[in-house]
Amino acid sequence: MDKVERKCPSCGTWNVQGETHCFSCGEPVAPEAVIQNDFNKRNELRLAKPPNSIERVLRAWKNSPNPLWRALFVVAHTIWLIYAGILAFFLWLVAATPG
Repeated sequence: MDKVERKCPSCGTWNVQGETHCFSCGEPVAPEAVIQNDFNKRNELRLAKPPNSIERVLRAWKNSPNPLWRALFVVAHTIWLIYAGILAFFLWLVAATPG
C-alpha cells in the first residue's frame, strides 16, 4: 500500500498516513476532520450571530402569552406553508414535463 502524506494547511508540516491532526500544531489534516472542523466553525458563527428583526418578531409571536398573537403566528405560518407548497408543485410540474 502506498504511503500517504498530508500537508497541514496552517503550519505546512507533512504528516504521515493515519494521522487525523497535525503533530506539530494540532490542526486537522484528514479530509473528514477538516470538513467536520469547518462545519463546527460555521455552526458556531451562525449561533453567535444575533437574530434579525423578523426572527425576533416571529419568536415573540410564537411564545406570546396572548392567544391572539399566537393565533396570528399560526395563520401566518399556515399561509407561508401553502405558498411554499404551491411553489413546490409548480417546480415539480416544470421538472416533470419535458420542456
